Amino acid sequence: MKFRLKIYSAIFIVLLSIGISGFMLFENMSLINAIYFSIVTMATVGYGDIHPKTEIGKILTIIIIIGGVGTFLSIVASITDVFVNRREEKIRQEKVNMVLGLFFSEMGNDLLKHFVQFDHEVDGLYKNLKISTEWENEEFNNAYQL
Repeated sequence: MKFRLKIYSAIFIVLLSIGISGFMLFENMSLINAIYFSIVTMATVGYGDIHPKTEIGKILTIIIIIGGVGTFLSIVASITDVFVNRREEKIRQEKVNMVLGLFFSEMGNDLLKHFVQFDHEVDGLYKNLKISTEWENEEFNNAYQL
């Protein structure tokens, strides 16, 4: 999603640069007017206060409209998608935290006690993982290796 946003942004900037330089070159517009006209065209606002006068300027405007409108809308859609995914991820993380909290509450402890009855290696786990104040670094390293 973020990669797609970067691609659309790069295309948008290239089209904007082509539009600005083309309008300055072919339509003899000032830098400000070329920026203004390119953005107004790409955003489909089209106030009509500035318009191309030459044939090549009109062709450039058509290219900017076709490429720019889709790119502009794709950027807006990608940004919206990023925000929606962030919100969904936050909601999902809250649900996971609820389940974990429930599991490690008394109900979860009871469930773990029932599962322990079916584990044939539980005595070895108790022996190797029951931490005491007498543990040395070697015991911690051994437990970490398990």
